[in-house]
Amino acid sequence: MKNKGIKIITVLVVLNVVVFGIFGVLRHQNNIAASADTNIYVSEKTTGDIVSINCQNEDMPFEFNLKDGSWILASDKTFPVSTEMVTEFLEKANNLIAARLVSSDGDYERFGLNSPAQTITLTDSQGLSVTYLIGSYNENIQRYYACEKGSKNIYIINKSVGDVLMLDLYSYAASYDLSGLSKATLVSFDCITPESQISVFKTEKDENSPMGSSSIWRFNQPFNSDTFVDANKVDALISKLKTAAESKCVSYSPDEADIENYGLSNPQSSFKLTYTTDSGEKQVVMYLGKENEDGSIYIMFEGASTIGLLDSETASSLKEYFDCYKFVPQSICAVKKDKVDTMTVTANGTTYNFAFTDNGYTLNGTPCSEESFEAFYNKLSGIVSNSHSSEAEQTVSGENSFTITYHFKDTSYSDVTAVYTPYDSNYYTASCGQMSGRLVNKRSVESVLSLLEAVE
Repeated sequence: MKNKGIKIITVLVVLNVVVFGIFGVLRHQNNIAASADTNIYVSEKTTGDIVSINCQNEDMPFEFNLKDGSWILASDKTFPVSTEMVTEFLEKANNLIAARLVSSDGDYERFGLNSPAQTITLTDSQGLSVTYLIGSYNENIQRYYACEKGSKNIYIINKSVGDVLMLDLYSYAASYDLSGLSKATLVSFDCITPESQISVFKTEKDENSPMGSSSIWRFNQPFNSDTFVDANKVDALISKLKTAAESKCVSYSPDEADIENYGLSNPQSSFKLTYTTDSGEKQVVMYLGKENEDGSIYIMFEGASTIGLLDSETASSLKEYFDCYKFVPQSICAVKKDKVDTMTVTANGTTYNFAFTDNGYTLNGTPCSEESFEAFYNKLSGIVSNSHSSEAEQTVSGENSFTITYHFKDTSYSDVTAVYTPYDSNYYTASCGQMSGRLVNKRSVESVLSLLEAVE
C-alpha cells in the first residue's frame, strides 16, 4: 500500500513537470512570435554595412564611397561630405521599409517608376547591391511610390522617408571639414562678439605651479596668462565646433545676396581656431549669422563654399562659450598644500597666521593640531562655484569678508588671495586673481569658517 502511494505521487510529479514544460515551450514560442519583424521591406535582399551610395537623377547624379571611415564624393574628393546627412540617409534607405504594398502587376508607368525621380543603388561591405526606384509623389495620400528595380511589387513609402531619399547633392555638403581638429592638435582659440573677446592658448604643463589645476590651457584674454582654463570645457567646445562643421548645408556656392540674406555679410560673432596639421599650423574662422525664431543659426567658415544651419540645441550651447566664465574651473582657489610657506586668513575680525613647517603647522607662532588644520584646509580647497553674476562683481569686500592669502615657498610665484563676501541670503560672492562675481553656496563657506574656528 505504501509503495502504491509512492508510485501515485511520482506519476503526479512527472505530470506536473510535463505540463509546466509544455507551458514554458508555448510561452517561449509566443514571445518569439511577438518579437518577429513585422516590417514590410521593398526588397527581399538584406544589405549590411553600406560602403557605396549611387544616386541617379536628371539634375545632378552623384556617388559617395566610404574610404578610411570617411565618405568621399566620387567626382570631387574635395567636396565636404556631411557624415551626419549620409547617416540620416542610410537610416532611411538601407533595407528600405514600406508603408504597404499597392500593386504586384509591375505597371511602372502608372506609378512614375518607368522614369524614376531617383534611382538609388546601395552596395554593402560584402559586395551585395540593391537598387531602389523612387517614383511619383501622391499628394492625396502624401506618400511616394517605390520598388526594387526589376521587381513587379510596387510599394508606397512615407513622405518623411521619401523626402530624405530625394535630397540633391548639395544637401550633403558639410559646412566645413574639421576632422583634423582635436585636443591634441588645437593650439589656441578666440571666441569673439561685439562686446567681448576670449583668447585661450595651450602651454606646457607647469609641474612647479602651486595651483591645484593641472590644465595646460590658459587665458590670454580677458584674464592674464596666470589664469587656468578648464580642460574639460575646451574638450566640450571642440566637440561642439566639430558638430557645427557637420551641420546641414542650406546654400552651396552662395552669391552675395545669399550671404547677406543669411546675416553673414558682416558677421559680428565668430570662433577663431589655430590647430596643427601635417603641413603646419592652420587657422579657421567660423562666423555666426542670422538667428531664426526657433533658435537655429546660420554659419559660414572663412573661405568655404557653403552656408550651414546650426540646430537650436547646438547653437545655444555654442553661444554659452562667449561667456569667459564658461571656461573657468569650478574650484575658486585650490592650492597645493606642499607649495605653501605661510597663509594669512582673516575672518570675523580675527586674523590667523598659519605657517607650514617640517614638523607640521603653527597658528600665530604656536604649533596647532595637524588634524584640525588639514580638515579646515581641505574643506577650503574644495570650495567651488557653478555660476557667475555680473551684479555680484560690484560687491565690495569689507569687515565681514573671509580672506585668505597664500605665500609660496617658491617666491617666483606671486601671492594669491581669495576673498569671500556675503552676497544675499543664499550665496557668498568669491573673487580670486582677476576673477570676481562667482557665486558660492553660503553653507559651504560657513562650514569652512566653522572648521577654521576649530583649529587649535
